[in-house]
Amino acid sequence: MEEDREEDKRTNAGLKDQAAAVLALTLARPTAVNDVPITRAELAKREAAVRSLRRRDREIYLAHRLDDMSYAAIAEATGLSVAQVERAMTRAIIGINRRLHGAPQRRWWWPF
Repeated sequence: MEEDREEDKRTNAGLKDQAAAVLALTLARPTAVNDVPITRAELAKREAAVRSLRRRDREIYLAHRLDDMSYAAIAEATGLSVAQVERAMTRAIIGINRRLHGAPQRRWWWPF
C-alpha cells in the first residue's frame, strides 16, 4: 500500500514535468483546432482529466500520446496483450471526454 503511494507520488511528479513541457509547447505555438491557442485554464482542465484516470490507463495513454509508442510496443513493455492496451486507451479516451464534456446523452437505441 505504501509502495503504491510512493509510486503515485513519483508518477504525479512526472506528470507535472510532462504538463509543464506540454504547457511550454502550447504557449510556444498554437496546437488546437483552427490554430486557436489553448488557454492555461483549458490546459489545467485537460491535465485534471488525465490525472483522474486509473494509473495503468493513464500510463498507457501518456505512453501512446506523448511518447508516441505503438500499441504493440506498450503491450511488450507492460506485459499486456495488444487488445488489453486498446481497451485501456478506449477507457482513457472515454474518461477524458466525460471529464471534459460530461456524460453523453443517452440515445433511445442504446441497449444499456
